[in-house]
Amino acid sequence: MPFIDKEIWHKVQQGDEKAFEMVFKGYYSMLCTYACDLIKDLHQAKEVVQDVLVKLWLNRARVEINNSLKSYLYRSVHNHCINLVKHNDVEKRLRDQYEKDLPACSDANEYALDPYFYEGIEKDIEEIIEALPDQCRNVFYLSRFERLSYEAIAQKLNISINTVKTQMRRALEKLRTQLTVKISSHTKDSE
Repeated sequence: MPFIDKEIWHKVQQGDEKAFEMVFKGYYSMLCTYACDLIKDLHQAKEVVQDVLVKLWLNRARVEINNSLKSYLYRSVHNHCINLVKHNDVEKRLRDQYEKDLPACSDANEYALDPYFYEGIEKDIEEIIEALPDQCRNVFYLSRFERLSYEAIAQKLNISINTVKTQMRRALEKLRTQLTVKISSHTKDSE
C-alpha cells in the first residue's frame, strides 16, 4: 500500500474522523461513477458507495487492507453492485412470475401496471422470504441472490444436495402460493 494510503488508513483505524473524511471526499465521486457504470442507476450507485464507506468506518478495526485503499474500495463497491444486480434480477423474475399468476381480467392487468402495486409486490416478496424457515431461506438466498450451484450450497451449509433441492422446491412453492393469495387480496381490495 502506498505510504500516504497506509498513513491515512492507520489514522482511520484509530478512529480519526478527519482522516475518514479525507477518504470519503477523496473517493466518493469516483466510486459513484464506477458504481453507476455497473448498475446504470445514479441513485442506487450513491447508496452503494455510501453503504460501502459506512461499513468501512464501522468495521475499520477489523478490516485488513493489504494492497491499496483505492483497490479495496473499488473491489468493495464492485462486489456490492454485483449483489445488488443479482437481487434486482431475482425481484424481477419473481415480479414476472407474480404478473403471470394474475387473474386474466382487464382490471387486474391495469392494476398490475401501477407502480404502487409493484411496491406492494416487493414488500410481499420480502415478507414471504423472511418468513421462510431458516434453512429454507438460507438455501433460497444462496441460490437466487448469490447464484451458487446446489452443490456449492450443500457444501457451504454442510447438507446434502437432495436437501438443497427439497428446500428450494419448498421455498418456490411457498412463494407461488402466498403470492397468488396476496394477488387475489390486492385485486379484491382495489375493486
